[in-house]
Amino acid sequence: MTASSLILAADVGGTKTNIALFDLERPGTLKDQIVHRESVPSTAHAGLGDLVEPFLESAGRVGAGAPAVACFGLPGPVVHGACETPNLPWRVVASDVSRRFSIPEVLLLNDLEATAHSVSALSASELVRLSDAEQAEAGRPRALVAAGTGLGMAILVPDGLAFRPLASEGGHVEFAPQTEVELELLRFLQRDLEHVSVERVVSGPGLVRVYEFFAERADTAKNPALAERIAAAPAEAPALVSQAGSAGECPASAAALELFVSVYGAVAGNLALTAYATGGVYVAGGIAPKILPVLQRGGFLRAFNAKGRLASLTRRVPVHVVLNEEAPLFGAAAHAARCLSR
Repeated sequence: MTASSLILAADVGGTKTNIALFDLERPGTLKDQIVHRESVPSTAHAGLGDLVEPFLESAGRVGAGAPAVACFGLPGPVVHGACETPNLPWRVVASDVSRRFSIPEVLLLNDLEATAHSVSALSASELVRLSDAEQAEAGRPRALVAAGTGLGMAILVPDGLAFRPLASEGGHVEFAPQTEVELELLRFLQRDLEHVSVERVVSGPGLVRVYEFFAERADTAKNPALAERIAAAPAEAPALVSQAGSAGECPASAAALELFVSVYGAVAGNLALTAYATGGVYVAGGIAPKILPVLQRGGFLRAFNAKGRLASLTRRVPVHVVLNEEAPLFGAAAHAARCLSR
């Protein structure tokens, strides 16, 4: 390998970061070109630089040199080469990272923008279709929505040659209740939150909040054993609520998961209308693959298409779940590779 053929890419999440070094001189796909990779807890580090430094040190021990280009997908808006991450106490500045690690070019992307760079390369085995619509309309935009620690969105606009990703912070628009129960949930969330964005519902922490809402209701009592497990391992709360809800082990968690999926579908449908995304909507992020059977029950798609006079439009939109949870990492790497080739 040569220094000029190495790229560094990372998918930085509010919970964990997947980071890898790639050697573009190796044959095959980006997956085949990985020299060294790690998955590390984001919150265990004071900043991106403190995470990158030990990674590069360990990569050096296996003979890897310094990368020529680095690209980081970050969970927040990137403005003038800098990003303050809402779900991490970090401020990342591209020029600082470049100077600290002597990397000639450092690129910062919103994490969903990074994921969007991978969409066109996804294989059929990495996608599951939820909608009745099978064929995307040629030349039309696509949209991407992903719930994890937060809620991200991106739009992919065709430019005649490929799809150009546009970052979005649509996850921070207001939660828009459509039912009496959702109105009650809004009032519940307003007890503690000045601004109730849709991310406060459609995300891992949001699922826990919805569970807490239903746990207070007499008709959806919580399972005491589940409550004890959550109290003992609060960091695992989203997964515990999801698992119990999927298995029907707890009325509160089952109701929470059902409402979560419905609001997720409504949000995805709103994005489809906003972007006129008859080229397709892709549901990515860490949560969707884990609750795929629940997404396939129909609640997601019903809410997606509950758009009144425009339901005829959303029914034309192919909707897919992205099964590859590493899509943001490989999207960031693909963007770095294109920059290096220029």
